[in-house]
Amino acid sequence: MRNLIPLLIVCTLSTSFVHAQIKKGYLFWGASIGATTYSSVTNDYSYIDGHNRTTNTKTFGLILNPSLGVFVTDHLILGGLLGLNYSHNKINTNATEGGVSASVTTSVNYTINAGPFLRYYFSERLLSKNLLYLQAQGTVGTGNGNSSGSGFNSYSTYILSGTVNSIFTYTGGGSIGVTHFISRDHILGLDISFGYLHSYVKSTNVNDTYIITSATGNKTTAANNYGLATHTDGFTLGVGFHWFINAKNKN
Repeated sequence: MRNLIPLLIVCTLSTSFVHAQIKKGYLFWGASIGATTYSSVTNDYSYIDGHNRTTNTKTFGLILNPSLGVFVTDHLILGGLLGLNYSHNKINTNATEGGVSASVTTSVNYTINAGPFLRYYFSERLLSKNLLYLQAQGTVGTGNGNSSGSGFNSYSTYILSGTVNSIFTYTGGGSIGVTHFISRDHILGLDISFGYLHSYVKSTNVNDTYIITSATGNKTTAANNYGLATHTDGFTLGVGFHWFINAKNKN
């Protein structure tokens, strides 16, 4: 009798979800993880006096998107998502133009945003383990960050540090993907998607530069405060897990 009760509970839960389908009224929830807008760009400048300047910029972003939606038709999901974003930007510069110089600057930003999404499945029943979909989404958010760097030239060496404040950001994009159901009851699906994302970030940057003059050893501090607006366009590769649950009928 002691073993019978857990067995009945398992059987009840199994029959509740075994016929899970994609249809109107079902809930859709889970999270996606995507690495976006990774780039490594090198610019080489050659001047007529024979000198040069080289800059290398590396940008990486990681996005975690918990989401919750409902099937408003047998094909279409309407929902909302929460974005937790991390971005890392590093710039290396080496030059002989105007004297030998080199610098490295790094900025790290953290933002949180939210917005709606639409997902359309090209099948209204789970006839196979793989279903193709299209998704469109947009978010608005805020956050903060920090910056640091160091460098030298013919006259001095310096170290800089600062903060990134009052970040305002929005994103918009779309993707095409496939849901592969990894459970027999078709409740849990693995998403793999490829898409395009446009993002805009506006911020106020407050920086202090600590300078040591090479010839005299004098130490000074200079402020370098500015506003920055950045538009980024790139491709996205996303992986996520989502559950499909009948919210109306558990029996």
